[in-house]
Amino acid sequence: MIGAHLALLRKHGEFGSYINYRGAYKSREGVDVPPAPAQRPIEPPYPAAPSEELWAAPLQTEDFYPHQTFKDGIVSAALVVVVFILAVAIGAPLEAIADPATTTYTPVPEWFFLPLDELLVLVPQQLIPLVLVLPTGGVLLLLALPFIDRGPERNPFERPAVMVPGGFAVLFVVILTLLGSGRLFNL
Repeated sequence: MIGAHLALLRKHGEFGSYINYRGAYKSREGVDVPPAPAQRPIEPPYPAAPSEELWAAPLQTEDFYPHQTFKDGIVSAALVVVVFILAVAIGAPLEAIADPATTTYTPVPEWFFLPLDELLVLVPQQLIPLVLVLPTGGVLLLLALPFIDRGPERNPFERPAVMVPGGFAVLFVVILTLLGSGRLFNL
C-alpha cells in the first residue's frame, strides 16, 4: 500500500490528480475545455502564475491535519479490525506439539528468511561473517539512497545508475529465495 501511495504521489503530484477542482478548465478565450492530463508538466511550479490558469494549484484546499489524518486513521483502524477478525476466524497454522525426544524434525525458516538461509548454505564457512555484513550493508544503502541519488529525474529508465544495481539486488534475492525453497521443499 505504501508503494502504491508513493507511485500515485509521483504520478499526480502533491496537489492531487489531473482533474480540475472546478470540473473544467477555462481556456484563454473563456471557453470550458476538458482536462488535458498528457500536457501537464511533471513538476510545474506551485502555485502557478495567475496567467497559467490551466496548471494552477487548486483554489480550495484543506489542511493535512486534521482532515487527511482523520481519514488515514479510519482506514488504519479498519485494517486493524480486518486483520484481527482474520486472526480470530482463521487462526495461525500451527505444527504438532514439540517433542524433544524426536530427531526427525527438520526446522524450516520462514519465507522471508529463505534468501539468508540459502546464502548460509552457499557461502563457505570462512566467509560466514559476509552473510551478516551483506544484508546489513544493503539495508544501510537503502536508508542512504535518498541522500545519494539527488537527481531530479523520476523516470526509472532514465536512472540507470540506481536502477541497474537495484535490479541486480532484487534478482539476487529472488534467485536465492527460489534456490532455498527448492532445497527445503523439494520443488
